[in-house]
Amino acid sequence: IDAGNLTAPDWANSSQLQVGQMAIAIGNPLAENLNNTVTVGVVSAVGRTVVVSGDQQLQNMIQTDASINPGNSGGPLLDSNGEIIGINNAIAQGAQGIGFAIPGNTVRYVAEQLVNKGYVTRPGLGLGYIPFTPENVEILENLIKRRISVDYGLFIVKVVKGSPANKVDLLPGDIITEVNGQKIKDQDLIQAAIRKYRVGTKLRIEYYRGRQVKHALVEIGEMKH
Repeated sequence: IDAGNLTAPDWANSSQLQVGQMAIAIGNPLAENLNNTVTVGVVSAVGRTVVVSGDQQLQNMIQTDASINPGNSGGPLLDSNGEIIGINNAIAQGAQGIGFAIPGNTVRYVAEQLVNKGYVTRPGLGLGYIPFTPENVEILENLIKRRISVDYGLFIVKVVKGSPANKVDLLPGDIITEVNGQKIKDQDLIQAAIRKYRVGTKLRIEYYRGRQVKHALVEIGEMKH
């Protein structure tokens, strides 16, 4: 735009988004001659987990039916006040009207960390885990030569040295079944539980070691990315 005295848009609080509210996507889809395309839709859902390749996931995404196409990534998703609620990022292949944006609060957090620290820290426990699937159960039962005594949870496969999980003696092979009283049936639930709290908050973890039920208070730490 050939103009002066332009002001940058403000950021909305993306944690207060409501399903059904207006969403306006701006970007440069498909080709250079389609620069500055504006499409309008609604916020279809929040807190979505999107698998982008293999086991790589984008978490806590905004879903919108405002048309997003290749080339839109990096453009803003705005509300009806013209405030930024997210940054357009991905589409569901083979579908129409299913696009995703990174929440504005996440974008601001990451940007501020990169500017101030040069890297990003996120709340975490220092664990690597795999989901409770029939295939994983079979593999682990063959490794440990006995049947697993629970039918849900997350298998710990890695504990980072010096991490919060390491400090309370969680070990590879343990099975996390509850966090703060909530049953953990997939990895989205434990990640959502961690995101709810600040660094320094203690989480009550229930886990199985063999046939024995154990509990630990794990303090959420800063994980460097």
